[in-house]
Amino acid sequence: MCNESESSEESAPMKQSIKDQYYEFELKKIKKSHNQYVFVLQVKDVSNILKYQQKMIDSMYQDAIENNYSHEQMTPLNSILGNSQIILNKIYEFRELLCRMYQLIKVPIDKKEMARLDETYTMMRAIQQSGQIMWYYNQNQIQRMKIRKNEFLIRTFEITDPENIIEKVVYPFFPMILQKNVEVHFSRASEFKLAISTDWDKYELILFNIVQNAVKYN
Repeated sequence: MCNESESSEESAPMKQSIKDQYYEFELKKIKKSHNQYVFVLQVKDVSNILKYQQKMIDSMYQDAIENNYSHEQMTPLNSILGNSQIILNKIYEFRELLCRMYQLIKVPIDKKEMARLDETYTMMRAIQQSGQIMWYYNQNQIQRMKIRKNEFLIRTFEITDPENIIEKVVYPFFPMILQKNVEVHFSRASEFKLAISTDWDKYELILFNIVQNAVKYN
């Protein structure tokens, strides 16, 4: 039986894919007059909508994977950096102790033994420097994810020794700097005591990218 009120009946939309194009078909039954109906087939191109939805889903999964990977990386990286610094300190202390021992017993220093210690120290320092570079890469990735998720925050604090930040960032690149025979100079007016307020964590990452490109492409 037909409904006498002026209303329309709509069928459930159907989607069909044609060569990577997606269309939505909707059949509408519209009352034209008493006991007369018109069927209208409405076709909508929903390709862009579905592609956008799929892109958002893919991006969500990618962000979740990258976020988990970046944070999981921090544990071994912190272990590498912490333990390598302990080993470097131990090697340095042992070398100093060995030198004092040779002086006390008044015998010539074993140059081969010292060379082995210096070589071990250099290799361990290279491991630490590589770990520091990986740490900066990881922090860059974390910050990019925060930007995509609108979680990027600026926290300002004041320091009076910005050259320490610069030296910290430049230190991992010393092997590359020496290999390319590049000179690095730190200059600061000694009569001025600067107290700079900024987000030094973000500044450190920016400086890392600048120094990396400067050394790589010099």
